[in-house]
Formats: sequence, C-alpha cells, structure tokens
Amino acid sequence: MFENRQLPSSTTLPARLWYEVLDRREQNTLWLGDGEIPVTLTDFQQRLWASLSAGRSSAVTAPTSSGKSFALQRFLAVNLASTGGWGLYIVPTRALIGQTADSLREVFQSLAPGKLGISTQPVPPSELGHDSGVYVLTQERLFLLLDSVESPRFKIAVIDEAQMIGDGGRGVLLQSVLESLLARIPDIQLLFGSPFTENPEIFGKLLARSDMEVVSDDHSPVAQNLIYLDTNKFFGTDVEISASIESDRFDIGNKHLGTMVTDDEQTLAVLSWEFGARGQNLVYAGGPAACEEIADKLAQLATGSSEQLRGLSADELTGEFADFVREHIHSKYALARTLKHRVGFHYGRMPALIRRGVERLFIDGILTHLVCTSTLLHGVNLPAKNLFLLNPTKGRDWEDASDIPISGVDFWNLAGRAGRMGKEFEGNVYIINRDRWMSNPIAESRDQEIRPSLEASVLNEHDSFLNYLNNTQHASGKQEAFENSFVKLFNDLRAQRLDRTLERIHGGADGASLLAIKGALEQASDLVTLPVGITERHVNISVFRQQEMFDYLLGKVRSEGPGRFIPLHPLRPWDDVLANLGGIMKRIHTRFERKPGKDKSQFYFAPLALRWMRGEPLRRMIEEAESYNQEHGLRRNIGTVIRNVMGAVEKDLRFRYVKYISCYADILAEVLRKTGNEQYIASISPLSLFLELGASSISMISLIGLGLSRTSAALVADISVRKDLDRYQAKKFLLSRDWAATSLPRVVSSEVESVVALLA
Repeated sequence: MFENRQLPSSTTLPARLWYEVLDRREQNTLWLGDGEIPVTLTDFQQRLWASLSAGRSSAVTAPTSSGKSFALQRFLAVNLASTGGWGLYIVPTRALIGQTADSLREVFQSLAPGKLGISTQPVPPSELGHDSGVYVLTQERLFLLLDSVESPRFKIAVIDEAQMIGDGGRGVLLQSVLESLLARIPDIQLLFGSPFTENPEIFGKLLARSDMEVVSDDHSPVAQNLIYLDTNKFFGTDVEISASIESDRFDIGNKHLGTMVTDDEQTLAVLSWEFGARGQNLVYAGGPAACEEIADKLAQLATGSSEQLRGLSADELTGEFADFVREHIHSKYALARTLKHRVGFHYGRMPALIRRGVERLFIDGILTHLVCTSTLLHGVNLPAKNLFLLNPTKGRDWEDASDIPISGVDFWNLAGRAGRMGKEFEGNVYIINRDRWMSNPIAESRDQEIRPSLEASVLNEHDSFLNYLNNTQHASGKQEAFENSFVKLFNDLRAQRLDRTLERIHGGADGASLLAIKGALEQASDLVTLPVGITERHVNISVFRQQEMFDYLLGKVRSEGPGRFIPLHPLRPWDDVLANLGGIMKRIHTRFERKPGKDKSQFYFAPLALRWMRGEPLRRMIEEAESYNQEHGLRRNIGTVIRNVMGAVEKDLRFRYVKYISCYADILAEVLRKTGNEQYIASISPLSLFLELGASSISMISLIGLGLSRTSAALVADISVRKDLDRYQAKKFLLSRDWAATSLPRVVSSEVESVVALLA
C-alpha cells in the first residue's frame, strides 16, 4: 500500500497538510481485483461506494464531472464477480449503449478478467455463455427481456440519466418498465443517477421504495471557467473577451481575428478555432446538418499534424478511419473529409461503429475539435478542455417546429463536459454572443425538479389529457406522453392497481379530476377486448388503435384467410417480401397512425427496411436513395441524402416500425388463435428483431448478439465459410482467429478483439 510516507522534496505543502492529504488518500483507496489494483475515490465516490456496499437503493445527484460512473462501474465488477448474478444498466438512448458497454468491458477486463459477460441485446442468459454479468439496455429493450421466459433475476439495476423519467412518452415507458421490474424482483437494489436534482427522493416515492437513500454532491471536482466572447457588431473581425467570477463579469480585453465573422455557424467555427488552439475542444451544435457545416469550416481553418500517437502519426490514424468511412458510408460523407484535419462530428443517428470510432479518436487525443448535438445532454461521456456554445438549442418543438432553447439544467450539464477529473483541474466554457441567445440559461437554477411524465399528464395537463382519453379517434405517435400515459393507466385499471398509481401521483389534483380520468378509462375498457398481455407489452401504442388493428385483421383473416397478412422472412425472394412488407406498413399507417389513404410512404420505407434487414451496407442504401432522388427529379445534396437515410434508419426503422410491427405481430397471433389458424403463428417472422438489429441472417444475428456492431458483424460474417453460425459456433469462430492479423479495417478488428477478450 502507501509504504513511503516521507515528505516528497517536490511538494510546496506544509508537512502537516501533506500528511493529512496522504491520510485522506489512504482512507479513500480501495484495493480491487484480488487486492492488487488500487483505486482512489473522491469523498463523494466513497459515500456512494459505502451506500452500494451496504445493499441500499440510492438516488444519486451530482454534477456531470463528479465521477458517478467511475465508482459505479467498478462496484458492479467487484460485486458481480465475487457473488455472481446479473446486473442491469438502463440507458436512455441507443447512442449510449455502445459507449457504456465499451467502458464496462475495460473495467471488467481490468478487475475481473473472464468472469463477467456483457449483453446489449434482450437475449436470455442461457445464450450468453456466462453465469453473471451486466445487461446494457434501453427501456424498450428491457421490456422485451422481461417479457421473455428466461429473464434473469437481477441483483442490481442502474438507471442512468434518471431525470429522463420526466421526458414525455419515453419517461412513461421508463416508469412502466421499472414497475414491471419491481413486480418481478421486489428486493432488487436500485441506483438512480441524475445531475443537479432538487428532489431526488421522487424516485423512492414513485416506486414506493421507502429504503431509498439520497447520495448527493453539490461540488464538481473540476472547475468550469465561464468566458464570454462577444463579436463586435461594427467590426466583424474583433471579439471582446470577458470572464465571470461568481456573479460579476470582468473585461479581459479584445482579440483581432484573422477573418470576418458573420453567421452563427461560421462564427462558432472561427472562435472555437481561434480560442481552442491548446487542448481539446467540444463545439455544441443544434442538429446534424449544423454539426457537419461547422466541422467543415473548422477543417478549412485547420492544418495537418504529424504528431506521433501510439506509434502512428495523427494523419495516419485519422486517414485510416476516413478511408473506412468512405468505404462504408459514402465517398462524399463530410466526416471523411474533416477527419484529415483532426476535426470530427458526432450525432445520434450515425452508425454505432462510426460514432464509437469518432469517440475513441477524441478520447485518445487524436481529434482536436469535435462538434456535437444534444447527445451530450444524455450522458455521452466526452469531456474536453474547452466547450464552445452559441445560442444552444436541443431539438424542435413538435407543434410549431421552433427551436427549443436549452434550460439552466441543460447548460450546467453541458458545462460539466469542460475539464477531466484526474487530468485537469479546470475547464473553459466559452459563451459566444450571449446577448443574442434565445434564453439565458446561465442565470437559471442548476437544479431541476423532476416531474415524472405520467404525473405531468394527470395533474399539469389534466384537461388536455382528459380530452385525449375521450377521443377514440386519436392517432398513434402524435402525442406520445398522453398516449403512453393512457395505455399505462388503462393497464393499471385492468390489473386493479389504478387506485394505487393515482394515489402515488395525487399531488394537487382534486377528487373530481381523478374521478373523471378514471371514468374515461373505464369507458375505454368497455371498448377494448384485446388480451391484457398484448396491451401491457405495447404501452406506447394507443389501445384504441390496437383494437382497431385487431378488428381489421380479424375481419380480413375470416374472409380472405391468413396468407397475405403474415410477415415473410426478409431473405425470401425480393419481390414477394417487398409486396408483403409494403402491405404491412400500409396497415400500420392506416390503422395505427391514421394517415390519409393517399399516403404512399410505404413505397419509400419498405425497400429501405428490406435492404436494412438483409444486412446490406449503409453505403448501398444511401446510393439507392441517391438514385431514387435523381430518377424523381428531387434536388438534394449528398449530405442531406446521407443524413435522411441515417435518420430514417434510426428514427423510423429501428424505433417507429419496430414498435408498430412488434404490436402488429402480437395482434396477428391473437387473430390466428381466434380464427382457428394457430398453426400459422410459428411462421410469423420476427421483423421487429430484424429491424432493430439490421440483420436477418443467422450468422449476423449471432455475431451482433455477442457484442459486435452491425457493420463489424457483416464483415466478420463474410470471412466465415459458414453462413449459418449459431451463437455457440459464432463464439468459437471469433475465438479461433488472430483478428489483428486479418485484412479487416483497424476500427473493426479493434472492436472484434475487445469482444473476444470478454468471451475468452
């Protein structure tokens, strides 16, 4: 341990203070990995560790840079490796799955090599080849796992970015899946993590967990300096610099720029280049298109570098990855161009392997500038020395498509990305042209009051919610918070737990208001004949629309037979599957989403979905979309085409159609039972799974299930002489080769090696 307690000659601290520091370090040092690896915690991390070690459920609120994940992931490794069993790590978005899983792999390999598995797919433990480990899942994927026969009995569940329980429809879904988890495992240890929260006790109240302990910390171990940059409105080549100390601003001086600044994107690029020459830089942008534009401008300002990193120059490392991007996305994708200048961009709809490759280049110090969207707000861990903000927004309002300014909580959450605990004591937040921002989040409170979405629907928006309940013709997907709240309360009514749910969220609502909601739900119950199991599995689709689809299919199967309504496997003949899939999508558009009859969007989405499920490269899908636009006289630049295809894959194929086709399949199975056609149920292809994975071949599904991204799985599957590898055979194949010696691109071979290390 700390054997040398002599005062070092290099310290300027008084001897007494030095020994106090050393004693505190010893007190906060844990020896992990069979007692061989020292891990020193901060006081906050030590309190968190003590709470977890005592087996208590905890609500943790602390700044972004406080090191919650550092302590938590190491606790999971030590606890699960020593006692066995399974842990659960719930993340709010798919963009976070890969980064969290990669981080856990590194921790597991360091502290418990070969003992723990990691799964990012909702497959039962019997298929994973491990007796213990962690599932890293979104709430949607957790619903699927809990619905399976072999769902593990989790010991501990981490709910990362737990404030998302107040985020519209997905917040209701998170609450629903947590209640389902607790119903199965009442004694599970829960940990809710959220930044700057006024009422962290809300999680215990919401789930009736009186044992919930609050672990909080108001102080960040990394200081953030607020630096204001204001461009001179008369001289576009000058910028005035000031800094904030407590509540006062102090002038620092002026800087003459090498070029005139005009619009926001160009201003953001120029200033982040001029003031980010030293250290790494995050540049916040409002959306994917702005990300690419700002990154392109930064690349124009940049010059090449020949720094030696890991034995290769930065040019060689970024150039190799840029070649991979050209090959697997598109030859004209902006990222391939900007990477050459050590500039990258990052947004949620990018393919997982590309997004994680960009993250790795930035974390390793190879990229100097990274332009990001609001993925930074949802836990993506990319700290840097400098953060640049100019009128920051986070998406657009559903009703009027206007930009939504970030809140005070969002601002301080972002600010926490500036600086790295353990590497730098402070970070710089550059606030550009603050007077032109849509709002002033800096002046707002850092603390948020979490209001669960279900509670907001019932209490805050009672009249609108009641109108929604009474409107049997509402479309699915238009008002997701109301829709999910409706289905959850409807299921609670059927399960005779509605009174308990309303009691927990009663708040300031009067008895008459709650009685009106209960009455509307009872009326809905009289109209819906679907089995409870179906509506409980599909809490994000209105029960009225589920019933409409059931009635439609029941009538059609009785009159026409089941043939054309059963989903075909994507690897069947193209024309047959395309017609079949187009018909299913048209029924979804009409019965679930209530689109007008003239809507023909199935002709765009069906071939796109079919190519995706067949495992075709994204590059091919983009080229097909490019050809389609040319054939139909649609003038769209290649950047727009690429973003549109990526957006369609992530938002439509992997989310919208996954939820609707899954529900369609369950309803169809019930119809087949009702009409005496049970023998056809086994022939229903799991299209929702194929859409989620972007694969339908046995080999690709097995490789993705073992932890590979879709892109890597496709390339590895091509190497194998066997095209029908099951999970066991795929694992054996991965372990049988030296992947560093193959011709696979470095980003792919590195991913394969990290997965193999966990499988060995």
